[in-house]
Amino acid sequence: MSTLIQCGTLLDGLGGVPRHDVQILVVDKTISYIGPIGEDLQADTTIDLSEKTVLPGLIDAHVHFPGTRTWDPLDSLRVPHDLAVIRAAFDARAVLMSGFTSCRCCGSSIGPSLKKAVNEGTLEGPTIVACGRPIAQTGGERGTHYGHPGWLHPMAAITADGPEACRKAVREQLKDGIDFIKVFATGHFGSEHQDPHARQFTPAELDAIVDEAHSAGRKVAAHAHGKAGIDNAVMAGVDTIQHGTYMDMESALRIRDQGVYWIPTLTSILHTLTEGSTKGTAEWVLRKSAQAFPHRRAAFELALEVGIKIAVGTNSLGSPLQPYGASAQELERMVEFGMTPMQAIVAATKTAAEACGLEKERGTLQEGMHADLIAVDGSPLEHIAVLQRVSFVMRNGKIIGGAQRA
Repeated sequence: MSTLIQCGTLLDGLGGVPRHDVQILVVDKTISYIGPIGEDLQADTTIDLSEKTVLPGLIDAHVHFPGTRTWDPLDSLRVPHDLAVIRAAFDARAVLMSGFTSCRCCGSSIGPSLKKAVNEGTLEGPTIVACGRPIAQTGGERGTHYGHPGWLHPMAAITADGPEACRKAVREQLKDGIDFIKVFATGHFGSEHQDPHARQFTPAELDAIVDEAHSAGRKVAAHAHGKAGIDNAVMAGVDTIQHGTYMDMESALRIRDQGVYWIPTLTSILHTLTEGSTKGTAEWVLRKSAQAFPHRRAAFELALEVGIKIAVGTNSLGSPLQPYGASAQELERMVEFGMTPMQAIVAATKTAAEACGLEKERGTLQEGMHADLIAVDGSPLEHIAVLQRVSFVMRNGKIIGGAQRA
C-alpha cells in the first residue's frame, strides 16, 4: 500500500528552514521519498495537503493512563478496574486524534496493556512507551495518604527500600515487559504529607535502580522537584528529569553536561492554579502548586539559557484539569515562557523522540522513518496555537483522520 502526500509547507522536526511544495511518498508504514512536487511518482492513494503545514506526529513524553476522571483520592474505591481500562482506551485515542502520534506513559498499571492493544491493532491509539508502575520508597507512594491502599489505584507505585529491594523492584518491572523505569526521587504535590523539596531514595538506592535498568537496556525517568533529588538522580545516571521545579544553576549545568533530558510539564501546574479551586482540587495541591509555579517558570528560563535538552510532556492524568487531547497547549506555554515556535516544535518531535527512545523510527520526517505525520491550517511558526487544531493525522502510514484525496 502506497500513499503520496502533497504538502504546502513541510516542517521536518529537525529545526531547519521550512520547505514548500513538497511531496512525501509513504510505502506501507515507512517514508520512502521526500522531494519537490513535480517528480512523477505513482501511488495507490494521493492526499492533497497543499494548503496546509505538515509536521511529524507530535510526541508527549509524560502522560498517564489511569482511567480517572477526578482528583478525588477515593475514586479508585468507586470505579471498577474494568471501567478504568475502558476509559484509558478512550483517552489513548483522544491523544492520537489531537496529533500526538506517540507518547510515554510515566506511570500506570494499565499502560503496558494499552501499548499491546495498540501494537496488535485492537485499539486505535498512539505509539505508547510504558513504564507500568513507578518505584517509590516507603512513605512516598503516589497518591497514598494513610496506610497502604495504593495498590487499588492504577497509578500506585511499587515500594522499595534499600539498594537490593530497589534492584528487585526494577526486575519485577522488567518481568512485566516494561519499556523504561520511573522512579520518585522527591516528594510530590498530589499527597497531603509529601514535601516536593524532600529527596527520596538515597544515592545508593538510585544507583542500584539506574544500574539495574541500564544493564537491561532500559532508560530511567526520575520524578524530581527539589534540588537534592534532582542532583542525586542526575548523578545516578537517569535519562530524563520530570518536572525539575526547583532546579538551580548548579543543577541545570549538571543536567546539561550529563546529557539528561528535561520534561518541564508546564501546563498541568498552570491549569491547577487557574482552574483548580473550581474543580475539586485539594487544598494542599493548590498551595504547593502556587508555591512552585514561579520556580518552575524560572527553571524553564534557566534551562533555555544554559542549553538543556527540553522535551514536551504534559503530565495528563484525565482529571478535569488535565484533559486528553489538549497536549499542544504545552507548546504554547513553552513559547510564552521564552522558546521560539521552532524550538517548541522540535521539543515536541525530535527531542521528545530522543527522550522516549524513539528517535530511530519517529520524531522527524526523513526517508526511512515511520510515517507519523500531521497537518494543520496556517503556520505554527507564526501562531503556535494552530497545533491545537490538527486537521490530518497519519500514524505508521495509516490515515487516522482528515484525509483529503486529490
